[in-house]
Amino acid sequence: MLQVGRVGRPAGAGAPAGASGFAETAELHGLDPRGYDFAAFAQALAEGYRERAGDMRERGRALPGAAAILAALDATEGVVQTVVSGNPRTVSLVKLAMFGLDTAIDFSLGAYGDDHTERPELVRTARRLAGERHGVAFDRGNTFIVGDTPSDVDAGLRGGATVVAVTTGNSDARELSGAAHVVADLSDTSAVTALLLG
Repeated sequence: MLQVGRVGRPAGAGAPAGASGFAETAELHGLDPRGYDFAAFAQALAEGYRERAGDMRERGRALPGAAAILAALDATEGVVQTVVSGNPRTVSLVKLAMFGLDTAIDFSLGAYGDDHTERPELVRTARRLAGERHGVAFDRGNTFIVGDTPSDVDAGLRGGATVVAVTTGNSDARELSGAAHVVADLSDTSAVTALLLG
């Protein structure tokens, strides 16, 4: 629901920022990632995003309809909203707050790049946390992932969720065809909300 070009790099360039991305980047530069403190890296990365907030807002944007969908779902009884991201938790919080998409989300139920390096496991972790908190089994029938990459689709499917893919990123409908639903964008709040509410 958020589209952000990397500050200082073209949109879509560079390695992912989570623990696996951290390891890949360290190894790319001939460094052993075990010799570095990922938590300190994640905190410094989040601080870098805060410092460059103006640049981020200039290069990125909340996708049209994202805030309205979050608000509509927040107003629906029984809906739990959280984040599953390969980014570290601190970076996810900063990015979503920067674009005003942080108010209807329970970040404590999310799963992030600093929780696990395998994206499907992040989906499973969020499902488990939500289930423990709410006393409901979260499964493919009531868990939805919204994403715009083939990796998002794969993580959702392998993690036990229904996937709604959005072609607003660098991937087209063909590349996202494994999703249960593929939409062009999020601008039709009623249609997207209906997909997410089953």
